[in-house]
Amino acid sequence: MHESNPSIYDPDLEEKANLQFSKYNLDDRLLTELEDINIVTPTIIQDIVIPVLIKGRNTLFAAETGSGKTLAYLLPILDSLLKQRDKYDGGDVASPRAVILLPARELAQQVHIVAEHLTKNYGINSELLDRVSNSVLTKNT
Repeated sequence: MHESNPSIYDPDLEEKANLQFSKYNLDDRLLTELEDINIVTPTIIQDIVIPVLIKGRNTLFAAETGSGKTLAYLLPILDSLLKQRDKYDGGDVASPRAVILLPARELAQQVHIVAEHLTKNYGINSELLDRVSNSVLTKNT
């Protein structure tokens, strides 16, 4: 089990010792990928955030480095993308289905690596855009 997050008081931490990602009804493919990298128990922040995001609600959360924030928001996004893909028989969609904005290039690279790893076998492409195209920056003249 992950160490507790000192920024969140959780009196029921012992009850959560047996918590599994399967509780959230995530796509089995994501559960398999998590198991392959030995991630089987959600952190406290993941247990709080994942159910909210799976319901399609907005949230704002903060926790220290290493608390599991990336998977807290990435798993619900990838779960939705996989389920949408299955619903439409794997048809390709020519537009972005999700956009994640991050404040630093290094963080964006880390999140991109995690996203690619979790979806590498399932036909979901992840792109890292670390520069703004000149066409986006053209002046109105």
